[in-house]
Amino acid sequence: MTSYLLVAVLPLAGLAAFYLASFEASLRETVLANMTTIADKKAEQIDSYMAERLADAKQLSQRNIIRNGLAALERAFHAGGLNSPAYRAAERRLRDSLGASYGAEGFYDLLLLDKAGNVVFSIAQEPDTGASMKHGAYRDTQLAKGLDQAMQTLQAHLSPFALYPPSGNRPAAFLVVPVLENGKVAGALALQLDVSRLESVTADRTGLGRTGETVLVQKDGDDAVYTAPLRHVREAAYRYRKPLRETPLPMQKALSGDRGRDIIRDYAGIEGVAAWRYLPALGWGMVVKIDAAEALAPALQLRRITYLALGFFLMLSGIAAYFLGRGLSRPIRNLTGVVDRIAAGDLSQRAPQEKIDELNRLARAFNHMTDALADARHNLEAQVEARSQELREISSLQDAILDQAGALVLVLDREGRIRRFNRACEKLTQYSFAEAEGRFVWDFLLTPEERDSVHEEAFNAFARNPHALRASHTNYWVARDGTRRLIEWSNTLLLDERGETAFMVGIGIDVTEKRMAEAALQESEQRLSAAQRIAQVGSWELDLASGKLTWSDEIFRLFEVDKSAFGVSYEAFLGAIHPEDRARVNRAYSDSLATRTPYEIAHRLRMPDGRIKWVNERCETFYDAQGAALRSCGTVQDITERKQAEEALRLYANVFEHSGEAILITDSGNRILAVNSAFTRLTGYAIDEIRGDNPRILASGQTPAETYQAMWTALNETGYWQGEIIDRRKDATLYPKWMSISAVRDADGHITHYVASFTDISERKAAEAQIRHLAYHDALTGLLNRFSLQSQLEQALAMTRREQRALAVIFL
Repeated sequence: MTSYLLVAVLPLAGLAAFYLASFEASLRETVLANMTTIADKKAEQIDSYMAERLADAKQLSQRNIIRNGLAALERAFHAGGLNSPAYRAAERRLRDSLGASYGAEGFYDLLLLDKAGNVVFSIAQEPDTGASMKHGAYRDTQLAKGLDQAMQTLQAHLSPFALYPPSGNRPAAFLVVPVLENGKVAGALALQLDVSRLESVTADRTGLGRTGETVLVQKDGDDAVYTAPLRHVREAAYRYRKPLRETPLPMQKALSGDRGRDIIRDYAGIEGVAAWRYLPALGWGMVVKIDAAEALAPALQLRRITYLALGFFLMLSGIAAYFLGRGLSRPIRNLTGVVDRIAAGDLSQRAPQEKIDELNRLARAFNHMTDALADARHNLEAQVEARSQELREISSLQDAILDQAGALVLVLDREGRIRRFNRACEKLTQYSFAEAEGRFVWDFLLTPEERDSVHEEAFNAFARNPHALRASHTNYWVARDGTRRLIEWSNTLLLDERGETAFMVGIGIDVTEKRMAEAALQESEQRLSAAQRIAQVGSWELDLASGKLTWSDEIFRLFEVDKSAFGVSYEAFLGAIHPEDRARVNRAYSDSLATRTPYEIAHRLRMPDGRIKWVNERCETFYDAQGAALRSCGTVQDITERKQAEEALRLYANVFEHSGEAILITDSGNRILAVNSAFTRLTGYAIDEIRGDNPRILASGQTPAETYQAMWTALNETGYWQGEIIDRRKDATLYPKWMSISAVRDADGHITHYVASFTDISERKAAEAQIRHLAYHDALTGLLNRFSLQSQLEQALAMTRREQRALAVIFL
């Protein structure tokens, strides 16, 4: 009777449960939709704000007042600093030019930086004004990093939000935009974002009730930094950080670019209803949430009322059933109790005899059946125990083999779920078999970039072409701690009695280190090839047992031969050597083998077009334990330019040393560095006596100062001067000389040396004096001649006419 009454209540209970589940689902979907709308609105506000600020920054950087103001401030700053009148005037002009338009931009500060990274202008006039972002105290701030990034890319760059010391450790981010003048970088414009604009978005609690909040996080390496106030953490903004892997899963998804909504556990471990978004403009993750206790409160209230009503009806039904069925149900309860105990495994139970004939016959039949079951059970248990022991032994052997195997062993069922996971898999993934059993590989072991493709391929293979799974493949597995390992898989299918796939067994080998070693070897070979190309040094190896000669790519370039067409051999190598050097090179190698010593030799190569190249060759031979030569290794370096430079230097040295003119070389400080033999013969000074001295030690004091002034003026303006001066020898004798001086400059136009050459013109001066004497005197008597007389008479007559005086001439 009780059962009948309870069955009557069951439809009511089912209807209540259905109504309750529908209401909860509808309420949960409504709350999630509300969270989605709020999250979308906040994300749109933040992205719109950042897009507008970026447009403002680019527009400001292109304004003439910014470019002209930056140029004027840079000149004034480098000329006299922040306190100079020129700087103050330029700063005041720019501030007046910006006027009220700057305040409407919505920034905390506007800064201008020159090419050297100095802050030459700031609206807020904080301590960073005048500071260097490359070498000063603020070189590690986000402003300095943003400046460096913008200068390298010549693009606008937004730095992450961080505490900025010049602003009193106020959170700040900087939009840094290069300022270009005629296509060249003139400096940078940096706009400091007003963090209060973002805080107003996060502080808006519209639609979030009493427990709702907006959580913002930015990545900093492997950490997550919370950038907005939190309900459960005091002073969290920009100061509260957690390892990224310990942050709630919705925030991890948001930071990875995902968006979604769900019932979650927040950073404080409280269940809540949330929607998450990625903010691309800032590179932040955002989670908008409200505690589930508040959001789903109507469903909890309805559930309590429903349970109370259902309990009340069940209590009434039980009371009625108790009184109505008490007299009728006792024999049935007794028989049911026996049946329950037998069903629990106690076959010693027997049904009691009852007064009612039908129940009596039922009890005897039931007891007979129980006796038969007891006998059958005894026989079956003996057979099962024997078979179970056999299976346990086989299973233990299989488990031991799989667990001791060095390879990864993975067994998947026909749905792709994990059914076996040996110890090597546990060690590599850091997941136990209990954690992995029944899960799909692509749900937690594959990389995000491979997850969808492998899932689709595996599903298609299991559903349409299971034999495709037999192929070998390679993919990455991701361990619990995020470590990636590259695995090579070889798969085998296990079929059931119908020939269909029951399981797939994968045998995997971790080839991570092998691939890394191969990649490192390839990279090393590439670096070696690049280094040889840059240094013009090639390498070679000769296997003396096989006679095989191997050249690096650089040797082919040095010898100017086609790698695919040139047959590399020792004989071909000798054929490329200049005929006059061929025997010397071959002898050097043969002597090296005979004496077991390395050798180095410089020789010429004859190019196909007849040109001559000089190369320097080095070789070392390696021997086995018995002293037999195994292989020779060596290098070949192009030294053509060095040889040409040596020849040029040798020529210049001969010209310098054997020149008939005296030559003197000084440095830019006018200290004597070198003189030639003609200088020593002319002046009497050897280089060891005057090295490091000023050439004024040669001065006689009789050359006019105006001559020296003209000389230095010409050298500074044109780099060359020549003229006549009077100098003093070591023995104190004076002599006239004709001197030429040239200034030598480096690639930057700076004077590095002075080169002076001069000759003794004493004989020329004596000859000139003799010629002048002979022009006015008789060669025999030495007296004044007729030309001299006529010249003096003309001068005397001119003087008398000018002074109006008489002139008398006596002729003897």
